[in-house]
Amino acid sequence: EMRTRGGGNSEHDDNDGGSEEGNLEGRLTWHGGAELGPTYKGYLRKQCFECGYAPPLRSHHCKVCNRCVATFDHHCFFINTCIGERNHCRFLVYCAAQAAACWVAVSIINSGHVQAKHIPASSTWLEKNGMVIVSSLFVWPLALFSTVMFIIHSFLAISNTTTFEVSGGSDNIDYLKGTKECDLPFSKGLDGNMKLFCCARDKAWSYVTGDTESKWTPIVWRAPKRIVRDSEDWWEHPWENKYWSCC
Repeated sequence: EMRTRGGGNSEHDDNDGGSEEGNLEGRLTWHGGAELGPTYKGYLRKQCFECGYAPPLRSHHCKVCNRCVATFDHHCFFINTCIGERNHCRFLVYCAAQAAACWVAVSIINSGHVQAKHIPASSTWLEKNGMVIVSSLFVWPLALFSTVMFIIHSFLAISNTTTFEVSGGSDNIDYLKGTKECDLPFSKGLDGNMKLFCCARDKAWSYVTGDTESKWTPIVWRAPKRIVRDSEDWWEHPWENKYWSCC
């Protein structure tokens, strides 16, 4: 049995999903009451034939790891593991550390550049700066890549979404059917999203609180029923509200 620990920025059913009556009504309506038809009933995805059970909403079966991963983001080949509910926060810290280290390396390499006026006549500019050029060609792409990764996953953190959901979209992911890019159906506002991302979800938080004995259960996300696109509360709806839309 899984307990609910989080939810979205839209309206949800408060039942626990343990019976047919307890499941969601399965209707997705926008602000104004326009119904878009049935969506998801309950808090589970379809049966995973590889694992033999229906995983929670937002889970996905990783073909590399051959297991279902809660709040799946992506499989990272650099660290050879899946990024999901229990380690996404630490992956963001990892991206920040990698970006910082790469830019420090860029600074060190640039300090080795020798200006033409300081090169003796017996040497050439290429002889003095050849190693700087080679090193720059190696480190600069890594610095740019790690910085982009940090920016992307920072956005995913503050919007409570994942790489899998952003790249798949409503056309390819069943529980997102009927949603648009800026709807962010699982968002709980900027502060709520960061609290979930850094505290409630990541395993490392249990070592901070000292609660290492409790058995972990994945967050049982609730399917959205209503998404407000013209709210006056821009803090809770930063990407799309009455005043602006990022999409």
